[in-house]
Amino acid sequence: MERFFPWDNLGCDVSTCANVNEALKAAQVDWEVEAKPVFWQNNDGKDVKVKDSIAVVRKDNQEFISEISSKSNVIQNAQAFDFLDTLVEKTGGVIERVGYRDKAVHAIVKLPEETILDDGVAPYLVVRNSFCGKGKPLEVFLSPYRLACANQLSDAISKSRNVFKSDFYIEDKERQSSTIESILRIKEKRMKHLEQQASIMATTKIAARDFENIVSQLFPTDAELDISKKKLAANEYATEQLYVAYDSEDLSNFKGTAWGVFNAVSDFATHAPSYKKVEKGFDTLPSEHLGEIENRIKLLVATRYILSHQYGLKLSY
Repeated sequence: MERFFPWDNLGCDVSTCANVNEALKAAQVDWEVEAKPVFWQNNDGKDVKVKDSIAVVRKDNQEFISEISSKSNVIQNAQAFDFLDTLVEKTGGVIERVGYRDKAVHAIVKLPEETILDDGVAPYLVVRNSFCGKGKPLEVFLSPYRLACANQLSDAISKSRNVFKSDFYIEDKERQSSTIESILRIKEKRMKHLEQQASIMATTKIAARDFENIVSQLFPTDAELDISKKKLAANEYATEQLYVAYDSEDLSNFKGTAWGVFNAVSDFATHAPSYKKVEKGFDTLPSEHLGEIENRIKLLVATRYILSHQYGLKLSY
């Protein structure tokens, strides 16, 4: 399987940019948005203004982005991401990628590498601006990755990858500093929790027959089950890919443990092409939609549930 991060095709590499403003310009998202009135046409053909809504549109090309409450504040990209300069200076991190997708601008920030079970793990922050200062605030997600195979280790460890949501005015430097501290405190808490859970899984033995049982629960392949032929074929493909991941060299130290099982599923969920794309002739993972990644990471949640409830692991949320 190809090893790369889900966002490698999001926007562009801005890791050499000196600051956020340069990064936004390099990614061609240094444009601004503005609020426009929303109208509806009555039976007389007259345009009537909607009082409670406004439209958010790009100033440069008038692209409609979203309809939001008239009580909301429109947040510009330069405002939303301004705090990242202070964040990377404080942590030694780097803004790796910036891009525009799904009516929002995303910035991917790599924080300094940490070590879990002698493995390098990089905490990534995914920062998302959807331009609305109230109701849909600035969002910051934590996404830890095991660097040996670029496996995503989030969502199975906690209920949500969401680290922080803020509707603060970014120009307020005092509140900005407080927000950064909050983000980093939550990051430390989540990474410590990940290390604790990894230690539990690494010391729990999983026999070959147990791994087979886990795989069969994730991807049933019994021909007598009431599932379509296409779904059966997709499950057979997924089973094959999961065994390939479990037998990979970068998991040799953890094979036969719950941590090895968890990482094999993570490897599959993060990197394997979907059966639909393989069926269409793709042999690598092409520019996968972030929403698809989110959906497939649910496999990790299912794996964690099986390990916790069927094998007696005390894996807390």
